Amino acid sequence: MMNRLFWLTSALLILCIGLSPSFGQEGENLLANGGFEDGVLDPWTSYGGAGAAIEVVQDLAGAAVPEGPLEGAYALRVSVGSAGANFWDAGVQNRSSPVFEAGVVYTLAAFLKAESGEMQINFKPEHDGDPFTGYGEQAFTMTEEWAEYFITTPPMPAGGVDPASITFHVQYAPGVFYMDGVRWFEGDYVPPVFQKRVGATDPSPAESVLDVPRDAELGWVGGVFANTHDVYFGTNFADVNAASVDNPLGVLASQGQSDAAFQPADTLDFSQTYYWRVDEVNAAPDQTVFPGPVWAFTTEAFSDPITPIAVTASSEHSDVMDPGGLIDGSGLNAADEHNIIASDMWLSAATDPAPWVQFEFDKAYRLHEMWVWNSNQGIETVIGFGAQDVTIELSMDGENWTAVDGVLQFAQASGLDGYTHNTTVDFGQAVARYVRISITSGWGPLPQVGLSEVRFFYIPTYAREPQPADGSTTDGVDVTLEWRTGRGASAHQVVMSGDMSQVEDNSAVAGTPADNSFAAPNLSYAGNYYWRINEMNETSVPSTFEGDIWSFMTPEYLSVDDFEIYHDEEFFEIWSIWVDGFGDEANNGAIVGNVNEAERGVVQEGRQSMPLHYDNTTAPVSSATRTFDTPLDWTHGSPEVLSVHFRGNDPNSGNDAAPIYMVVADSSGKEALVIHPDAAATLTTAWTAWVTPIADLGGIDLSSVRSVTFGVGVPGGSQASGATGTLFIDNLRIGTPRQAPEPSGPIAGNLLINGDFETGDTTGWNVYGDATLEAVTDPSIEGAYALRVQNNTAVANFWDAGLQHQGHVFEEGKSYLVSAFMKAEQGTFQLNFKPERGEAPFEAYGEQQFTLTEEWVEYTVATGVIPATVTPATITWHIAFAPGVFFVDDARFYEAKLE
Repeated sequence: MMNRLFWLTSALLILCIGLSPSFGQEGENLLANGGFEDGVLDPWTSYGGAGAAIEVVQDLAGAAVPEGPLEGAYALRVSVGSAGANFWDAGVQNRSSPVFEAGVVYTLAAFLKAESGEMQINFKPEHDGDPFTGYGEQAFTMTEEWAEYFITTPPMPAGGVDPASITFHVQYAPGVFYMDGVRWFEGDYVPPVFQKRVGATDPSPAESVLDVPRDAELGWVGGVFANTHDVYFGTNFADVNAASVDNPLGVLASQGQSDAAFQPADTLDFSQTYYWRVDEVNAAPDQTVFPGPVWAFTTEAFSDPITPIAVTASSEHSDVMDPGGLIDGSGLNAADEHNIIASDMWLSAATDPAPWVQFEFDKAYRLHEMWVWNSNQGIETVIGFGAQDVTIELSMDGENWTAVDGVLQFAQASGLDGYTHNTTVDFGQAVARYVRISITSGWGPLPQVGLSEVRFFYIPTYAREPQPADGSTTDGVDVTLEWRTGRGASAHQVVMSGDMSQVEDNSAVAGTPADNSFAAPNLSYAGNYYWRINEMNETSVPSTFEGDIWSFMTPEYLSVDDFEIYHDEEFFEIWSIWVDGFGDEANNGAIVGNVNEAERGVVQEGRQSMPLHYDNTTAPVSSATRTFDTPLDWTHGSPEVLSVHFRGNDPNSGNDAAPIYMVVADSSGKEALVIHPDAAATLTTAWTAWVTPIADLGGIDLSSVRSVTFGVGVPGGSQASGATGTLFIDNLRIGTPRQAPEPSGPIAGNLLINGDFETGDTTGWNVYGDATLEAVTDPSIEGAYALRVQNNTAVANFWDAGLQHQGHVFEEGKSYLVSAFMKAEQGTFQLNFKPERGEAPFEAYGEQQFTLTEEWVEYTVATGVIPATVTPATITWHIAFAPGVFFVDDARFYEAKLE
C-alpha cells in the first residue's frame, strides 16, 4: 500500500508543479532501424544458416491474412527453414543496442505476424557472448494477424551487460513470419506511437488477387489526414498510373468522395485485369494530394474447370493406356501442350466394336464446354488412332441420356510434341452429372480409337467459399454466415442445424436472406453446426442448386477477463479496473498488482495474470472487484459454467492458508456467493481450474451481470484470521466445456477399433515416418488409457510422418464425422486431420489443420457426402510439422452426426 501511496503522491506533486507524467508516451527506442524504414537489413543479422533467412519487404505476399507492413512502408520477413535440435540454433539479432546499464529496467516489444497458422518465437535480450545470459526472456506464439508482444527485464546486474544483443530465437518449426515496429527502451511498457500513413493502404480486393466477383466493391484504408478520395479505375495500367484531376485520361472514376469505398457503375467483364489507384486529398486550406500506388485485380472467369471423380470406358488396350489418363493431366506441360507418349493416353481394345468413354462428376453441374486433346501418338498421322465421328450424351442419373446437338467430329491431333487441344464442345449450359462420348469412327482404318486428355468447364451456380470456413471454430456464438453467391441465383435458402441429418434432408430451413449474409440464430457454446446454401432461381432449370454441407464449431468459452490488457498507463493499471482495499484497510486487506503492473512470471495462459496480495491481519477479507461498464449477458449462448484458474504463491513463499470465494452481482445489486470447497485453497501451488455451474448462481439476473469479486477469507465475517500471502488469478471465462461421452463398453456407432484405447495397448493403430506411439494411463480424458504419440523430426513435408487407423470403407452417399480429444504435452502441437483414401492418389475428405494446446479439446472433421465408395480408407493424422508429443483419447469415426 505504501508503494501505491508514494506513486499517487508523486504523480500529484508532478502535476502541481506544472509537469506531466509520461504515461502513454513512447520511450526512446534504443534500436537502430527498429521499424526497418531504412529499407535495408543493417544492423539486423541472422544466424543458423538456412535456419533463419531474413529480408526487408514492402508487402506480405502469401500471408493467409493479407495485411501490409504495420508501421511505415517496410517490415522484416523471416523464413525458418527447419526445426532445430534446439530452438536457439537459429535466430534474428539487432546489435545496435548500447550496453545494458546496471540497475536499469528495459522493455523489448515487437509486432509479429505468422504467414500461415501459428509460430513460436523466443524474446531474449542477452549477453552477446558465452555465457549467453538472458534477461527476462520469454517465448510467445504468434498468429496470422499483427499483434504486439513484449517483455520487461529485471534490473540489469551490477556492472551492466557488455557486449549485449537483442536476440529472437526462432528455430521451433519451419515457417515464415513478419516483424515490424521493434522497440527496446528504458522502463516499463508503453504503447508505440507509429509513423503516420498519409496514403491509401490495405486495398480490397487485395493486390493482384484473382477470381474477383464482377460486382465487387473496392475498399481501402484512408490516410490519417485524408478529407476526400480521388479514385482512378480502368483496364490500362499506364493510364491509371499517369492520370490526374487535370488530366483524367478517361480513368478518373470518382473525385472528391468522402467514403473509403467505390462501387464501379457497371458489372465488370469476365477474366479482365483492372487497375485502380486512390489519391488521398487533405482538407482545406492546403488540400495536399497524396497519390496512391496502382493496385490490380482480375475478375472471375466465365466458367471454371472441373475434374470428374471417375472415368470409365468400354475397353482399354492395356493397363497403361487406361481411361484414368484422360483427366489426370498426364502428358500435359504447363502450357497445356500434350506429348506423344502412348502411356499418357487412352486407347480402346482392338476387339471393341462400339468404344465409348464416360465421365462422372460428384454432383450435377451446369456445363459450359469441353476441351478435347485427341489421340496424339507419334504415328497418329499414319495410323489415325484419334476419334473422328462421335456422339456426346448427357445424363443426370447415368441411365437416361440426352444427346448434345451439333457435335459430330473431333479434329485430328498433330502427332507432335506440343499439341494443344483443337476441339471445343459447347454444352449450352445444360445441367448434367454424367457425360458420355461414343466413338463411331476414327481417323484411321484400324478399329482401335483413343483420346489424350479431356477437360470440362462449368458455370459456378453453387454457393461456395463459406465463412466460417468449413470445419473451423468461430471466435464466439454470434456468427454471421457468409458465402459467395452462385451465379444466376435470385434467392438463397439457408439450411442449418446441429443435427446433420436435418441439413441433409433440408428440413431445417433457417431463413431466406436477400443477399449472401445471414446471422445464425441461437447458437450455444461448444456446439457443432452444419449448414448449406441452396441457390434458387424459379426461371432456370433446375430451379435449385443444392449446396454442399459445411460445418463449424463454436468455442467452448468466452473470455470475461484474461488479464492481458493491463499495463502501467493511466486508467490501464490493473488496480484501476480490479478495485481492491487500498484506503479501506480495516475492511479489505487486498492490494492488486505489482505496483501498477499485472503478474508476468506466474501465468496460467497468455502473458499476464492478476496478483491479489491478501493481508487479513486487520481485515476479515481481502477482495478485488471488477465492475463492468456495460452489464454482461451470461445467458447468451447458453453457457453452462463459470471458470477461473487460481494458484497460490511458490512453496516456501510464506503464504498462509485461507479460503477463497467469488461473488457475482447483477445490475439490481443482487449477489450470488460461491465459496471454494478447499478451505486452504491459497496453499495450492499449481494452477487449478475452479469451475462453477452457472445454475449455482441462482437468485441473480444472469442477463445483466454487473460485477465479479474474488476474495480471500470468510465473506460476511468480522474476525480477522491473520492470513497473508499472494493469490494469482487468470483466465476468467464462461462457456460450456466439450465433454466426452460416458460410454459403457465400446462407444455406440464408433467404427474405430480401440478408439478409446481401453485395451491398454495400440491395437488398430500405427505410425509411419519418424514417429512412435504407446498407450499410457496419464493423462486421459475418459477411461484408464489414452494414446501418446511422438514426432521426432520436422521434415520437408508435414505428411511425411503420421498416425493412422486403417482398414475402413467410406460408403457412397454416406457422410461421416471423425473426432478425437487431443492435447499437446507442452506448448502447442500442429497436425493435419485427414480422412483419406488409403492408397494413391490419397484423396482427402474434409481434411483440416489444427493447433493443439495443453488442454483437452475435441477436434472434429466432417467428410461431407461421399460421392463414390472409397476403399481402402484410412483415418490419418499428419504430424511432421515439428518435433513434439501429443495425446489422443476417445477417437471416433461414425456416420452423419454425434451419437
